[in-house]
Amino acid sequence: MKKIITTGFILATSFLLFNCSSDNSTSPIIEKEYHISSIRQTIFEEEEEAGTTYDIKIEVDYQFNYNNDFKLVDSKNQQLVYINGTFNGELNQHLIHELDTDNKLRKLTVNVNDEEASNYLFNYTNNRLDSYQLKMSHLPMPLQHYFDYNEQNQFIASYITLLESELTYDYKDNTISSFTIDDEKINLNYDNKKNPFEKLPYDCTTLVNNLSFIFPLTYKFSHNMTGWESADGEEKIVIEYQYNEANLPVKATFYSIINTERKMISEVTYAYKIQEIVK
Repeated sequence: MKKIITTGFILATSFLLFNCSSDNSTSPIIEKEYHISSIRQTIFEEEEEAGTTYDIKIEVDYQFNYNNDFKLVDSKNQQLVYINGTFNGELNQHLIHELDTDNKLRKLTVNVNDEEASNYLFNYTNNRLDSYQLKMSHLPMPLQHYFDYNEQNQFIASYITLLESELTYDYKDNTISSFTIDDEKINLNYDNKKNPFEKLPYDCTTLVNNLSFIFPLTYKFSHNMTGWESADGEEKIVIEYQYNEANLPVKATFYSIINTERKMISEVTYAYKIQEIVK
């Protein structure tokens, strides 16, 4: 805000300014905190059916809503689907979370078009996630995901009912470096920048990267994934980022690489709200 100061005021205070030149007062330090406010993602897919190829584009708009203390209230996303350039359908999701007394994620409800479609229930022992249950309206029974830990409190194995899938996890520098699902090993790569979801009660990395069920939503990634690849290196996903001055991503481009063929499959842009904190 610009301050308008009259000439008379300047003259009247000039004596004070000269005589206060030895004042040791310092200006307050203002720190900026960045909070993810929205994500826009475009996904490109191609499907073939009965000899016909369909080009599918999915536009997803995520919105994160905060209270005055910058605590997440809820999040919403809208998904628009186009097939061969023609609008095909719309899906609206509303994610409502509940925390326990230790501020850990206890429940996450997902409403689709204003009706409950699924909900997650998270179970902890000594602040460690033991399992979560996922109820989905279109399935007759819930999915359960159980976790086993090592002495460092890192989950190293899990089992998913319904899917009947077993997973194991390897770590490097306290970060998951690879996982194996049903005997297929996938290696993970990261940057050294900040995860935009680190302040949220659930990490949206798995949602944006389409890795649902591999990692629990409560797992906080230290950095951003720059891709993953099969153990033989023949198939991989590469993610290229652009960052802001706070080392947070503002744009990500996903490429699928099979042998030597490189194809863009997704684009993501990130926007932030800035909180100024006076020190």
